[in-house]
Amino acid sequence: MTAVNSIIVNYHTAALLPGLLGDLLDHAAMESIFIVDNSGELDSAAFRDQRRITILQPGENIGFAAAVNIAAERLAGDYLLLVNPDIRLFPGCLDHLLAAAHEHHAALTGPRFFWDEEKKFRLPPSQGASCWFDFALASADQNRLDAEHLSFYWQMRHERFWEKTEPFAEPFLSGACVLVDRQWACRNGRALFDPRFFLYFEDTDLSVRATFAGRFLICVPAAEALHYYDQSPAPEKSKGELMAAAHQEFKRKYYPQVSHMFEQPEGYKPVIEDLGDWVMPPEFSWTSGEPGGRWYFEIGVNPIFIPFAQTELLAGEAPLIPAALWERQAKGIYFGRIRDCMKGTLKRWQWRKI
Repeated sequence: MTAVNSIIVNYHTAALLPGLLGDLLDHAAMESIFIVDNSGELDSAAFRDQRRITILQPGENIGFAAAVNIAAERLAGDYLLLVNPDIRLFPGCLDHLLAAAHEHHAALTGPRFFWDEEKKFRLPPSQGASCWFDFALASADQNRLDAEHLSFYWQMRHERFWEKTEPFAEPFLSGACVLVDRQWACRNGRALFDPRFFLYFEDTDLSVRATFAGRFLICVPAAEALHYYDQSPAPEKSKGELMAAAHQEFKRKYYPQVSHMFEQPEGYKPVIEDLGDWVMPPEFSWTSGEPGGRWYFEIGVNPIFIPFAQTELLAGEAPLIPAALWERQAKGIYFGRIRDCMKGTLKRWQWRKI
């Protein structure tokens, strides 16, 4: 049987670990689990009875990429499973990932993610990064035509991602849960992640490296995982600042000739109903139509919905955010829309969770 070693980076997410560890330890192929404790909150003595679990405590928050690297350099075997504490694996997930990795000789193999235990809300494919996409996003912020065109592209990407029934190639995979061919990624003593990335874009960079090496990135529809999403607190810098800094590092690495992206005054903005501040899930003034249609309720973090989480509505059903999902969402501004698969967007809202 193929041996798998797992790496988890903990940053104030100790409460989430028991469920994930149970999923991993139940699998016979799981040889060892390394938890890198960037927050220094874990008691190593509590894990002594679990011989397959090792706790590494660097003494400070060294970032996600560096934490994964110090664990990866201690591990051998064919595959590494990188998995965030806010992930739960549905039954058979790891088996399906391993089978697809073997069959397709994939460098990276990943599942599809749901946002909720009931599997109603489908999470999007990994957005990745590239120069053309940055320009497209910037232009969409200024021009309605580009906003409509880019939104249509992302809807097709999302639909392709969720309509596939057999393993398929993707340009990027999420580092929230990904099976890595260790012998490829760490060959000749190379670090698994580029240490220039403190947090964010390290998985995007790894995807690019695999593509440039002529290796496959495979998403496996039968492999399903629950991603609670955004459950760790922000480090000293805000997550937005860290993401922006990582994005700049990515552009410096792959697009050194592009010194900056164009900036223009505020341009096109779609018509959005502002629902205001909410402590409980907001109420949406819309009900789906008669049988025979197909409607989606989609939630994003920006007004052009790239990316978005999606659930399908039945005839006569009103959109809602389940209480358990709402509790896990971080405070901040969110956007929602109703989209008809033929007629396009029918309604948009925005709200602030306080």
